[in-house]
Order: sequence, then C-alpha cells, then structure tokens
Amino acid sequence: MTLDEAYQTLELSRNASLSEAQEAWRDLVSIWHPDKHQGNSRRQRRAEREQAKATEYARIMQEMGATATTEPSPYPDPDPAPAVPLPHPTPEELANIAFAQQQQANHQAIQQQAEAARMATVEEESRREQKQ
Repeated sequence: MTLDEAYQTLELSRNASLSEAQEAWRDLVSIWHPDKHQGNSRRQRRAEREQAKATEYARIMQEMGATATTEPSPYPDPDPAPAVPLPHPTPEELANIAFAQQQQANHQAIQQQAEAARMATVEEESRREQKQ
C-alpha cells in the first residue's frame, strides 16, 4: 500500500490535511460499516475489507505526514476577530421577553386544555357507542 493509493482511495488531493484525511476516512467507514449490511453476508464481508483498507490508508497517511501542519501554508492564517461582548438587554427588552414567554405559556396551557376537552369528548362518544 502506497501513499498514492491512500490518496486515491480516500479521494483526496496530494495537499490534503490530516483533518481532511480523517474526514474522508470517517465517510468511508460510515459507508462501509458492516452493521449496515447485515443480512447480506457477501456485502458484509466486503464492508469489513473496505473498512480495514480505509483504516490502513488513513494510518499510512498519518505516519507519512500527510498533514497541513508539516508543510507551511502559503497563505497566513487571518487574525481571529476579537471577542465583542454582547450588549445587555434594557429593562424594556427584558419586560418584552418576559411578556412573550408568558404569552407562549398561556398559549400552551390553552392548547393543553383544548386537547384534554377533545379527548374527553372522544371518550364520552366512545362510551355512548359501546352502550348502544
């Protein structure tokens, strides 16, 4: 097994990072997981072979240093944006949030009462039909 075979099997370019290789490995392993092919022994055996092959290729890539960290990128990483604190809500906004939450709770209570009444009606009709 060569590194070129690993790149080809995992469908990666030569400058793929280790995280890309790991993602490709996860994709192949999920596709060829033997549990997905239960009931079909031929496919289950093939899935076991494909999964083992993908795992071996991922190991080879990791050992041979197929990582973006070993080769410096020609593009510098952008500086992360500074953390900006979120503004605190005003008392009016807090009151609006509390009002909306209360409205939602009231709406849910009304829906539950309506559902309970509907179920009681259905049960009453069912009892009447059983008596007849």
